[in-house]
Amino acid sequence: MDFIHKLLDYTHKRYMMGYTPVLILAVCGDLVFPLSVMLWLPKTHPKYRSKNDRTGDFITHLKSESDRRGGALDQGDILFESAYCVQKVVCKAQQSGLSVVSKASNNHKFEWEGEWFTPKELIEKGQERAGKFLGKDNDSQRVVATHPVYGSVVLLIRRRILKNKKVIYDVVMSTNVAYNGFQINKRYRKRWELNSISNITNSICTWAKGNVGD
Repeated sequence: MDFIHKLLDYTHKRYMMGYTPVLILAVCGDLVFPLSVMLWLPKTHPKYRSKNDRTGDFITHLKSESDRRGGALDQGDILFESAYCVQKVVCKAQQSGLSVVSKASNNHKFEWEGEWFTPKELIEKGQERAGKFLGKDNDSQRVVATHPVYGSVVLLIRRRILKNKKVIYDVVMSTNVAYNGFQINKRYRKRWELNSISNITNSICTWAKGNVGD
């Protein structure tokens, strides 16, 4: 079985053998359907492209198809985790008109209040200040910062208390500076909803039956 390799199963904290697809999904309300999917190939393969290159390809193709059909992407968001929060992907998204909502990579630096910070350093800075209350066991701070390539961005420094009482911090970035903290948090949570395979499968089947028949 070509291209099979070890994958970490985060749910059970173990490794298993499998494939790595790179998938882009379109979401409209409760409807979820795949726009495109590619199989990630190992570096030893002659057609290897990194996952970030694949994602950039998706965005370029999506923009091209949107233009061809007379549409626009400026009312859409693209969500991804910090591993995809790299300049080549974020810039492609910005050029296409999409607003990025992503966990900020710690390789980034942002200018805020005259100083430059990584997301980790911003968390330490935010711990010195009171957060804005969002809901039970959650709070956050919204700051507008500057990235040397992306320009003005919103950073949401989040503190969350898990069910096991563990306190974790992270930073979510939005390239749409009009979003408030609640909007950013709500949009980013959508990414985790898409991780439910049963929800994706049910939505795809519902869409397929309504559009292409059984």
